[in-house]
Amino acid sequence: MGRLQGKVAIITGAGSGIGEATARRFAAEGAYLLVQSRQTSKAEATVAAIRDAGGTGAAIWDRTLSVNLLALALMRKYAIPHMVAGGGGSILFSGFGRSSQRDMLYTAYAAVKAGQ
Repeated sequence: MGRLQGKVAIITGAGSGIGEATARRFAAEGAYLLVQSRQTSKAEATVAAIRDAGGTGAAIWDRTLSVNLLALALMRKYAIPHMVAGGGGSILFSGFGRSSQRDMLYTAYAAVKAGQ
């Protein structure tokens, strides 16, 4: 049994990089994953890889504001009762770096990252 068996893990930025690696590791430890990415195909690919390795999870996707701000609040709202019922858990949000960078192409993205 893994250290996260019976727990729910919510990981944003799970379509690649650190977020994807974290999702895969948490799944390997037994957590049920809810993963987010700005690109549906990447979130789904992460979930497919998790399932191929014997894990469980689902991809959640929406546009910039929904994915990066509203969805996080809603995921907390709905996940916390399950985490409490299961004896605890952790919520990890990755991808805060862009919030402090100046880049006109990512203004909305940077704003919602700062709001997390």
